[in-house]
Amino acid sequence: MKKRNFSLTLLLLLFSLFLLKPAFSSSLDGALYKLEQDIKSGKSSAVIAEDIRCVLKVKKELPVVRVPELNYLTAKKIEEIPSTKLLFLMKILRILQPLKVYSLCVLLILAFFSVLFFFQQLKNFGYWKQIFVAVFLSLVVFSVWREEFLILIFLFGTFGVFLASFKKKNFTYFYFGMFALFVCCVTGEDFVQSLITSPAEEFTVKVGRDWFAPDYLVERAFDGFEERVQIEKLTNRVSWGNYTVVAKLKKFLEKVGDSEEKMVLLNDLGVVSFMKGDFGKAKEFFSKALKEKHNPIVEYNLFLTRSALLDTSVDMKHLADKIGNVPSIAKGIPITVHLYPERVSFVSVFFPYLVSLVLGIAFGAFVLRISPIDYGYFKGDILKVPGAVSFVNAELELFVVLPFFVTALNLLLGVLMCS
Repeated sequence: MKKRNFSLTLLLLLFSLFLLKPAFSSSLDGALYKLEQDIKSGKSSAVIAEDIRCVLKVKKELPVVRVPELNYLTAKKIEEIPSTKLLFLMKILRILQPLKVYSLCVLLILAFFSVLFFFQQLKNFGYWKQIFVAVFLSLVVFSVWREEFLILIFLFGTFGVFLASFKKKNFTYFYFGMFALFVCCVTGEDFVQSLITSPAEEFTVKVGRDWFAPDYLVERAFDGFEERVQIEKLTNRVSWGNYTVVAKLKKFLEKVGDSEEKMVLLNDLGVVSFMKGDFGKAKEFFSKALKEKHNPIVEYNLFLTRSALLDTSVDMKHLADKIGNVPSIAKGIPITVHLYPERVSFVSVFFPYLVSLVLGIAFGAFVLRISPIDYGYFKGDILKVPGAVSFVNAELELFVVLPFFVTALNLLLGVLMCS
């Protein structure tokens, strides 16, 4: 009986040691580095294949979702990389471009006639009328050529007031409708371009997709915030399974004052402790992290640790639902928490255009108020300008159809040049 009990005890002890062994065999960055070096030194395909298997095996044991670096290094489709928001934004750009061109064409034509007829109807200004027309239209040409849309929107706001003074309702509604479309297109295009070229947005998309980011992207995304750069780099090391950074994590923990940064560092220490099998220490770190700042991922990590300590009161499914869409949650291992940089906001992009629009309308109203205008008076020669008769008679068709053909020609030329 004693022999049987001793055998059972030994078996349980061995089983416990198996459960408590470190859940990693090597770090992801180490495995990728070996693969890169073997590729550079021209190792056999068998060696490269083994390196790839090693990277994928390490990835399974870490809070990392995808390793697109495998595709870049091997020039093969090893990891399935889903499309991101950035690709969707580029599609939006392709939609906004023709709309912007069309609305710009409409505004340019109507603005030309608005300026021409407005200054023709000024009393007692002589040749100054021609100078005013030349100056305003030169500013429009300059703004279009240089893509100075703030100036252009200001001018279109001014010209819109001129047009409204002619009391041609269908033209006024059409003009301001196209004006609103143009402002939306310019603002949307500017905002999308800002997102596509923003390191902060690229970092956010990369972390959301793969749950880590390379050092160069961290440095660009947190430019000017050196402390956050170093903390995020350490968090990525933990995500990759590089657990030699414990001393650096503790050192940073002593000097940071921000509660979010402390929460991230404590969570990192908890992840390292958990992966090394020290569940008691992991529970302590996760509990401290939650006291600094509540985070559903840290809460999940704490209850995952309690589960490892055989606390049967843990409702893991409920916690998983609270966290949301974090793919690595299915692995049943603690998850790192990332810091996120400040991203471009739509309001910050739209506000300057809104100010330009309001100032343009206000300036147009001011010019209209101080200008002695004789409505209905203009020289007959002006009607020889193509489209002038349609403008005077408020015939909208020409101003709807002509910009359509210009936009189509613009798209066709773009396709031909690209091909």
